[in-house]
Amino acid sequence: MRQLLVQVSRGSGQEVIDIAKSCDGANLALLEATGSEGLLDLAIVNVPNGIEQLLSKLENLPKADITLIPCGVITLQAPPCQATQQVKDVALSRRSVVWIGLFTNTTYLLVAAK
Repeated sequence: MRQLLVQVSRGSGQEVIDIAKSCDGANLALLEATGSEGLLDLAIVNVPNGIEQLLSKLENLPKADITLIPCGVITLQAPPCQATQQVKDVALSRRSVVWIGLFTNTTYLLVAAK
């Protein structure tokens, strides 16, 4: 998944969310914000790696500024009542990753989901 920040003029944010939904977007958020040019809507969207379809649809929006987060993201959508069943015990894996991190002087973020 790729995360994009989309700034549009106030009132156009819901259209961005609708476009992202049509492109299989997940974990979508819409915020009212103030930018250097005044009031705006800020949409945070997570879409599958092929973002060309989303970008082509967003081109039609006036004053759309798009920031692409350069690394992939993992979106988790577990129902709250099943959250404990979705998380796996990663104790053994965590020890291995910590050892590898110490050996290679690298930091890892370890997340487990079903």
